[in-house]
Amino acid sequence: MFRSSLNSVWDYWENLHPILRFFLFCIFISLFGFFGIKPGYQSFKAWRLNQNLAAAKVASSEVRMSDARDLSLTVLQAGDPRIDAFRVLEQSMESLRDPRHADIARALIQHPQSTDEDRFKGFSVLVREVPLALVGQAWAGLPSECRNQVGFTVLFADRLIEDRKYSEAVSILLSIQDTGQSDAVRQRLAKILVLSEKRQGLEEAQRKISENVVLPQADLNGWLDVFDLIPALALNSELLAPLRENLKSFSLKNPARESLALSRLDYVSDFTNRAGVIEKAIREWQFKEPAALAGFLANLGFYQRVEELFPLDTSLKYPELLPILLNVYKQNSSWDKLNLLLDSKGFNITKLETLAYRAFSAAYKGDAGSAAQNWSFALSEAKSSPVPAPYLTLHRMAEAWGLKDYAEQSMIEAIRDGKGPLPLYTDLNGLLNSLASQGRENLLLEICAIYLSFESSNVILLTQYAYLACLNNLADPEVVLKAMVPVAAAFPNELPLQCVLASIYLAANQYANAAAAIDGLKIEPEKLNPSYRAIYLATQVLNQRLKKSDPKVVKFVLDSLLPSEKKNFTRLISLAKE
Repeated sequence: MFRSSLNSVWDYWENLHPILRFFLFCIFISLFGFFGIKPGYQSFKAWRLNQNLAAAKVASSEVRMSDARDLSLTVLQAGDPRIDAFRVLEQSMESLRDPRHADIARALIQHPQSTDEDRFKGFSVLVREVPLALVGQAWAGLPSECRNQVGFTVLFADRLIEDRKYSEAVSILLSIQDTGQSDAVRQRLAKILVLSEKRQGLEEAQRKISENVVLPQADLNGWLDVFDLIPALALNSELLAPLRENLKSFSLKNPARESLALSRLDYVSDFTNRAGVIEKAIREWQFKEPAALAGFLANLGFYQRVEELFPLDTSLKYPELLPILLNVYKQNSSWDKLNLLLDSKGFNITKLETLAYRAFSAAYKGDAGSAAQNWSFALSEAKSSPVPAPYLTLHRMAEAWGLKDYAEQSMIEAIRDGKGPLPLYTDLNGLLNSLASQGRENLLLEICAIYLSFESSNVILLTQYAYLACLNNLADPEVVLKAMVPVAAAFPNELPLQCVLASIYLAANQYANAAAAIDGLKIEPEKLNPSYRAIYLATQVLNQRLKKSDPKVVKFVLDSLLPSEKKNFTRLISLAKE
């Protein structure tokens, strides 16, 4: 019977038209592939991905980070977004200092299976490695329960404090529910009071130190961090009496630090025995804790004494003295000793930092040629330096040494690099004003374009970019107007925004609209900055409200404008009828 049925089917198949048989055969093959081969392939693929992920975890545990990174990337690129793969990838990229580390950290935060531990790890990476604007975006994207945890809050607050955003840091610290329970939060609030550099703030910080060191389980080291930031001349022995009592009775978990903190208080309060306090500290800690003693003396301004106590040949035994001695030699103008220190092999200092310090010392000595050469070498070294955010490291160093030109150059290169903990655009005012005064508008436009990738919703940044792009014929005014008109409508009384809108209307030959943009503002032309005054005058002339022979126009100082502003103003005035 079976054979008969098979023969019937075969006869039926033979009688079919060849084209129909071809289509039926294709359908059969497709169904076989879909229900037979595909599940088998998917099972094999899943097995292979499991093998790769397991191998990645083993490589990570054995500190073979290149293998761990490649294997975890293979898993993720195959479309398997397992949280374990992201964890291994983040860990390996951190170890290898991979420039994609921040992107993986952001993905780890946003992963649907992320735990609070994963989010904390990813957020800590972003705090260290990305521009402040992106850190703010990541903070806003965290679940509310994370934003109310001390660990997350302190991380973000520390970054805000580092970028001198003190009011924002206070707001973040006060927003969490357990402010009254956390030493870490209270310490940062006190630190902000100290950094405000106001007398009342310094006194309040000292009160907070005294109030908190007497509490059970007080974090004395954390409070001493705040204490060390207070200038010696601002210390109030009466306000800090509880701290003194605690330092006298403490179990001395960190003897040198606690003893020297007590000596600092004694130095301030005991005017008649200041020399004795210093000599006692030297006798006790010169050989036991040389770095702690050197820091104590430098904090009180005894730079020459530090140099005497720790001559170069003996200080090589104590690598931890390096940053203190560099500052001491700078304060004492001991440039030859500083260069000998940089030449020594006993200190762990990167080539990047060595070149920068050589440039700084040469600049202070007046050796412009050596300074320029070493600074050029430092900038070149930063391209491949293992130092995190090398250009920003150079910027911080140059700022600390008071070298504005070097600080500006390194910040420009940091922005061009687009990596590292860059500040907000609004914090670049000093740099932007300096570049504007030099007429370097191409660089201003470049900075705007780079920052738009970090702060796309920044109205000030968008306005300045639109203004410079139109001035330099890099954007169609009609296209720019479509973006700017709604923004300007939302801020009808903002003079900078309306003046920029008027300038774009002028570029689009819409003179009446330019006048309408600024007519509603209370403008005193003589009080406007040169750029806005040029826009105002050009608008008035082109709308025949002023003659181009008017003294306000004729006597306008063109050299106060950027090159493109000068060219544009001259062109617009020439278009006006007499």
